[in-house]
Amino acid sequence: MGKMVGTLERDGFVTMKPSPTDGRYRIIKLTREGNALHDKASPLWNAAQQEFAKLNGAAGVATLRKALDSIVVEDGLERPGT
Repeated sequence: MGKMVGTLERDGFVTMKPSPTDGRYRIIKLTREGNALHDKASPLWNAAQQEFAKLNGAAGVATLRKALDSIVVEDGLERPGT
């Protein structure tokens, strides 16, 4: 996440600041430019998702999403209760 968010911050699409309650976390917010980009990109993303579903079938897409949801990426942070 760090490098991608850093690029978005550098380009003026998001702001980042430390969490006031936990220094391990950062609060990331879209800027006005980030919101404008999101508004432009959303219809394109939705169209791409529809085309992907058309090409791969609803069942194939559901199977892929279920498999992707099961992937765990370790971020090195300890979670409460673990």
